[in-house]
Amino acid sequence: MDSAQHETVIIGAGVIGAALAYRLSTSGTPVTVIDRATPATGASGAGFSWVNAAHKTPSDYFRLNAKGVAAHHAWRAALPGASWFHPVGNIELTRRGETTAALEARSEELATAGYPVRRMAGAEARDAVPGLQIPDGAGVFHFQDEGWVDAPAMTHDLLHRAVQAGAALRTHDPVVGIERSANGRVAAVRLRSGGTVSGAEFVIAAGNGASALLSELGAPDPLTSGDGHPGPRTGPGAPHPTVGMVVETTAVADAPRPVVHAPGISFRPAPNGGLTLTDNPTAAQWSRADPRLWDVPALLMERAARLLPQLHGAHIAQVRVGERVLPVDGLSVAGRLPGAPNAYLVVTHSGVTLAPFLAELIADEIGGAERGELAGFRPDRFERR
Repeated sequence: MDSAQHETVIIGAGVIGAALAYRLSTSGTPVTVIDRATPATGASGAGFSWVNAAHKTPSDYFRLNAKGVAAHHAWRAALPGASWFHPVGNIELTRRGETTAALEARSEELATAGYPVRRMAGAEARDAVPGLQIPDGAGVFHFQDEGWVDAPAMTHDLLHRAVQAGAALRTHDPVVGIERSANGRVAAVRLRSGGTVSGAEFVIAAGNGASALLSELGAPDPLTSGDGHPGPRTGPGAPHPTVGMVVETTAVADAPRPVVHAPGISFRPAPNGGLTLTDNPTAAQWSRADPRLWDVPALLMERAARLLPQLHGAHIAQVRVGERVLPVDGLSVAGRLPGAPNAYLVVTHSGVTLAPFLAELIADEIGGAERGELAGFRPDRFERR
């Protein structure tokens, strides 16, 4: 049996695990990253990857995400060749009446908080998004600092940078056991290959894969199950609010640059020159085992084509279905686990938006600091449920 000793062991090679590995390894901390499959093939590779904060509540969660947006801009400026963040802005179309008034009020709150947003004239929106059909009476709002991420490219790039700085990467080798010392600290993790990896700190950044690890540690599972409640996941056929689907089209002439949100449909540029489409409430009506889920791609194409007529000449290139990482209260979870003082849990729905900023915060906390930005997001809040 082979074994390795590293200062920090990160379980999970999605966007958060990759960002943390980069942040730690480039500051001189020895790191091993372990993943049960290929990096970015879980939730990180199957989401819409919209970088945003405008609609996040409560206020401390909004502030966390706003700093996540700012961190993306900072990392893009600081990392040569890091082209995976596209700061193209987000245009949101509202229904007439109450939704427009509500977003007007929210815009005032955001402006007070220093988060850029403004009402946009229809002609300006059509200049930004050629061919855009704006429904009569719709409001148009522009969130200029938002954008989207090519999450697989981000994950692989940051892992590459981490490995160049000395990190070790072990893929297709899931954790199958956890060894603990008498005082409750994690001593090592056992891998399916028969190896063990020991370390001083262990970070669980495994998305929905965190549930099994938390069970072995005797810690509460904060993640939403298929029936919308915390705890063990339900079987196929159950209502499944964690289902997420994105549809990528073939190349589109005059494809828009910004992210666009409208009632029932959201789209953004895709790396292949087409568009990536989604609508979480639509896909979440059915479980992954329900054949009706596969009616959703055509429905999304139809909705998007009403707004962008040039989509009528495009076709579906691929469909990705994933399980969204949803803490039961909707908020990020980041902090040391009660009873396992050297085990640090980080799971969140806003992983793409938050990855760079969470990497900075968690690196500081592993180094002994306590970051106040995470005070309201600790795992111990689930101990009290």
